[in-house]
Amino acid sequence: QRCADLVAPFEDVHRVEKAIEAQDLQPALDWISKHKLQLSARGSPLATMVGSLWFTQLLSRGRVAEALTFIRTQMQPEAMGATKEAAACTGEGAVAAATAAAEVAETAETAARAAAGCEKVPPRAITPRPQLSAQQQLRRLMGSLAFAGRLADSPYADMLEGSLWEAVAARFKEDAHALLGLPPTSPLASCVEAGGGARPPF
Repeated sequence: QRCADLVAPFEDVHRVEKAIEAQDLQPALDWISKHKLQLSARGSPLATMVGSLWFTQLLSRGRVAEALTFIRTQMQPEAMGATKEAAACTGEGAVAAATAAAEVAETAETAARAAAGCEKVPPRAITPRPQLSAQQQLRRLMGSLAFAGRLADSPYADMLEGSLWEAVAARFKEDAHALLGLPPTSPLASCVEAGGGARPPF
């Protein structure tokens, strides 16, 4: 039993890694929720990275209402929390946080109206940046709602790049191994992964 308890976390990580390879993000979302505090303490962007991909999947499949609900209930609160913490450190907390909240709310309203066909938003040039804050990424996701059903031909086409999946897989492995107290490449983890592939189902 003790051995099984020791191996279980590695098997869980291996299961999430395989799911990411198959572009199934639900196990990753569940894992992130379970380790939310530890990831936050590390300053990890994993939640934003996975959440962004999940949002893009929903949007690409025409599930606009679900995408909007997800971003408002799951990603917006975290982005606002991160913004308040960063702003507080500069001594301009109230003003910066209020400004950020207003910007996100305005973007969300415009995007939602456009997605519903109430308002046409012309394409605008957007230069993708390799590293965005959670709040900046949130604004991009909200803006992409205006191009639901035609994301590939929009200024947000980079949200569909396959390299994003590779980045998520690499980041998950880094965070997961760190929480297990292991380096990114661990002989023990490799053994568990190899054994997990050959282990018969119960």
